[in-house]
Amino acid sequence: MPWRGPEYEGEFPSLGWDLIDWWEDHLRVPAGPLYGESIRLTADQKQFWVRFYALDDQGRRRYRRGSRRAAKGKGKSPEGGMFCIGEFCGPVQFAGWSADGEPVGKPRDYPWVQVAACSEEQDHNLYGPMREMLAGSDLIDLARIDLGKTRVEFADGRPGKIEPVSASAGAREGQPITAAALEETHLWFPSKGGPKLAAVLRRNAGKTNGTTCEFTNAPALGEGSVAEATLDAADKGTPGLLYDSMEGTPVDDPKDPANRDLV
Repeated sequence: MPWRGPEYEGEFPSLGWDLIDWWEDHLRVPAGPLYGESIRLTADQKQFWVRFYALDDQGRRRYRRGSRRAAKGKGKSPEGGMFCIGEFCGPVQFAGWSADGEPVGKPRDYPWVQVAACSEEQDHNLYGPMREMLAGSDLIDLARIDLGKTRVEFADGRPGKIEPVSASAGAREGQPITAAALEETHLWFPSKGGPKLAAVLRRNAGKTNGTTCEFTNAPALGEGSVAEATLDAADKGTPGLLYDSMEGTPVDDPKDPANRDLV
């Protein structure tokens, strides 16, 4: 059975709805005053992920590249951790239509997820919350996960992993990754190898019909960061890119690097 068709103007099929339910069923808040409580996504978060996992009426993903931009302290790293966990063992791969014409998802075959940053210190900003979310989750038993300090794998020998990588770790060309979270791309400058690493990750994910998503503050314009290039790509309407910006506190000069964390 094909998709049931829109029930209201602008409706589209998406794997995001089931993925959101899956996150909220299995994951817990990794830090702060709500530590240990079940994760509950905001309306803004739900809107982004429903759009990011949107399908056409043939079940093909509309977006393979995303950027989630927000001010410091808005929870981008935990959200990136959710993305990585979902791509590792959540229902992110289209598996057909239900009898009611709703999209059905399944875990990705042979998941290889990378948490990428320009330095080892930077990638732990995302990998740490992600690991904490898994440590407090029933997914450890349900999905049979081996939670290592530097790598997450399946405990029963099935192929699949989540691993942190950085620009200083050497060439990544050709690795058949299925997803990558690009952490703090407003700091991925040419001098640090940022644009080269981003290009390699996107090419590698493209070979598996995989996906990449950036989690970033606003870029300081003129510095040549990956986040700035992604903003330019969004302004040009690059196909397959979903760009989302949660606006922060207004500042007098958003181009001033000192104001980067406020916008």
